[in-house]
Amino acid sequence: MQDFETAPPPQGSNVWKWVAIGCGGCLGLSLLLIVVLSIFISRTLNLSMEPDQVESEAEALFDYDIPGGSEGILTMNIFGIELIQVTDTQKPPQVLLTMGQIPRYLQVDAAQEAFIEGIQEGIAEEEGYQLRDVQTESATLCGQSVERIVETGELNRQGEAIAAISYLSSVRVEGRDRFVWIVANGPEAESLAQSVFDSLECP
Repeated sequence: MQDFETAPPPQGSNVWKWVAIGCGGCLGLSLLLIVVLSIFISRTLNLSMEPDQVESEAEALFDYDIPGGSEGILTMNIFGIELIQVTDTQKPPQVLLTMGQIPRYLQVDAAQEAFIEGIQEGIAEEEGYQLRDVQTESATLCGQSVERIVETGELNRQGEAIAAISYLSSVRVEGRDRFVWIVANGPEAESLAQSVFDSLECP
C-alpha cells in the first residue's frame, strides 16, 4: 500500500499572528516614547502667561519702570534659558520689554549672539517690526559699563508705518549673563525706550 504524506497545515494564520505581534510591539513602543517625551518636556519647560507671575519673575532679573504701567505677557524657562516679556498697558502697546538669563553653556560669545539674534528675529517678525539701521554705543546697566546695540526702523501695523527703536544689551551678574531688549514705537519711541533702559537695575 502506498503511503501518502499528510499535507502541512496552512501557514497563513501564523503569518498574521506575527504581524499582529509586531504591530502591537510598535504601538507599545510609540506610546512609551510619547509618555517619556511628555514627562521630559514637562520637567524641562516651564511656561506661564499669568501676568502677576510673569512680572514677579521679571523683577527677579531686573527692576524696571515702564511709563504708564506694565503688564506681564510671557515667562518661559527651557533647558536653563529664562525668557520673560512685559509690555506697557497701552492698547496697542508702545513698549515691549524682553529680558532673560542665559545658562553657562551658552555664555560663549558666538553661541550667545546666535541665541539672542534668533529671539530678536522671531519677535520682530511676529510683531511686525522692521529694524535696519544699527549702531553700537556705550551705556551703563546695573552699575556696569556695557555696549548697547541701537536699531531703528518702523512697526508695520494695519498698513501704517510707525517709527520704532530698540535697545539691546547684556550684563554679567553673579557669573551669569542677563540680557534685555527694549522695543518702542510711536512718536515718543526714543524717549520711551531710554526711560525704560534708564530704570533698569539688577536686584
